[in-house]
Amino acid sequence: MNSYFKVASNLRKNSVAGFTMIEALGVVAVLGIMSAIAGPSWSAFTHLQQLNTAQNQVYRAIRQAQSEAKREKATWQASFRHVELNGKLIAQWSVHRSVSNPSIGIPISSLPPTNPDYYAVNWQNFPDNILIDTELNLKGSRETTLDWADTDRNSSQDVWRVKFDHHGTLDNGIAGQGQITLYSPRTGKARRCVVISTLLGTLRQGKDQARPNSNNKYC
Repeated sequence: MNSYFKVASNLRKNSVAGFTMIEALGVVAVLGIMSAIAGPSWSAFTHLQQLNTAQNQVYRAIRQAQSEAKREKATWQASFRHVELNGKLIAQWSVHRSVSNPSIGIPISSLPPTNPDYYAVNWQNFPDNILIDTELNLKGSRETTLDWADTDRNSSQDVWRVKFDHHGTLDNGIAGQGQITLYSPRTGKARRCVVISTLLGTLRQGKDQARPNSNNKYC
C-alpha cells in the first residue's frame, strides 16, 4: 500500500496543470521551435513595414512641396539626403522653400536674420535602417535619379531634390523627372520607390521587380 501512495505522489509531483513533466517539456520544446521559425519572419515583416512607411513619407513630402509652391506662389522643394549621426548613416527628408544647397540652410521668412533658426532646414529622419539606394543595379543604371542640389557627387553635402515652381509644375523641366528608391539592409533585395513621371508632377509608387523595365530599373 505504501508503494502505491509513493507512486501516486511522484506522479502528482511530476505533473504541471494536468500535464506530466514530459508533456510539459514537450510543449516548451515545440514553442521554442515555433519561436525560432517565426522570429526571423516577424523581423523581416517589421522591416518591410518600415520600408513601406518611408515610401509613403517620400510621396507625401513631394506632394506637400507641390502644394506649398502653388499656395505661396514660390518655388518649393522636397529634399532627401544621407547624413552620419553618431557613427551611423541615416536617411532624412525635408520640405522647404527652394535653395541651392539645403544642407547649408534657407531663410525662414517669418524669422529675423538674427534668430539662430533663420537658416534652419527642418530635416526629418526616415524609419530606422532605411537608406536611399545610390548604387548601380545589375543593368548598370541607378535606381535613384532625382536632381542633385550639389553637382559634386562626391560631396558629403549631396542632396536629392524635387522642385516645383509657383504653378506646381517641375521647376527643372524634364530634368526634374526621375525617381528615388529606398531600401533596408535588413530586407535583402526589397526596394520601394517613388517616380516623378511628368512635368506636372505625376507620382506613382513602385516596388522591386524580378526583371528590369524599359529604363533598366528594377523598381
